Amino acid sequence: MSETESDAVVEVEFRVTDDRYPLVAIPDRLECRTRVEQIVPRGDDTYAIFHCFSGATSDAVLDCIAEYDGIEARTMNDGDDGGVVEVLVTEPADHFVVTLTDAGAIPRELRSSGGEARIVAEVPSIYRVTTVVDRFLDTHPSAEVVARRQKDHDVPVFTRREFEQAVEDRLTDRQREVLEAAFAGGYFDWPRENSGEEVAAELGVTNTTFSQHLRTAERKIFSILVDEWE
Repeated sequence: MSETESDAVVEVEFRVTDDRYPLVAIPDRLECRTRVEQIVPRGDDTYAIFHCFSGATSDAVLDCIAEYDGIEARTMNDGDDGGVVEVLVTEPADHFVVTLTDAGAIPRELRSSGGEARIVAEVPSIYRVTTVVDRFLDTHPSAEVVARRQKDHDVPVFTRREFEQAVEDRLTDRQREVLEAAFAGGYFDWPRENSGEEVAAELGVTNTTFSQHLRTAERKIFSILVDEWE
């Protein structure tokens, strides 16, 4: 089968209203919406989970997250009515995404608002749907299955080359230079290998200039991703 062809999968959607889960409780408490955009293994049983919030500031979200054990968070992008927060989970065994991936499913969407979280995952044909569902419900007994759909596996909106071209078109040379220097210098690592002041010094610019270029570059990249997801 070629890369352009699609594979049949079963899409399963779960609903969770248990406010013991931060994904359910925090958006409800702040009267905002959130969706999980990416989850990245960091090693040592730690996962970085990127949440995009709308209707609340990142500071308010961080204050709520600080009340939970086993998770830490920091702001990646902030605005007056939303932002992106990176959450580090050090005890992820019962996290929705980890449960699904361990069972062989592919998480496609996690979103929450109004005291309700929706989790959508695709189960490839090589796995039994009932096995995936049973494992998820065993770990998250308060969840319920609200839909099962047979569908074709979606081809990503962006290929890697198209995404690189979109970034190249939107970022100035200076913004790209600052972003690459921050990445290479460990500015995005946890904990940070180099501070903003140290990366700015390497570039020969002030910390204010560095921060301005970096935030503009981040905002442009996030705008590309948000345009794709909408």
